[in-house]
Amino acid sequence: MFCALADEPGDDAQILVRDELVFAVLNIYPYTSGHLMVAPLRHEAFLDRLTDDEAHALMDMTRQAIAAL
Repeated sequence: MFCALADEPGDDAQILVRDELVFAVLNIYPYTSGHLMVAPLRHEAFLDRLTDDEAHALMDMTRQAIAAL
């Protein structure tokens, strides 16, 4: 589960960046170079159950990741 991963120290978990709502993590077994995942800090299985703030933060960090890659 991504929420458990978010609690690990950054270097151990391959976390690139985190804020108060979401985080970006490198995939340990990437499909392609630069493969990363953006996930909410709060455990939630369904995107439509995220709060508006969480959904906006998720999309904002995804956009920032795309620009960085």
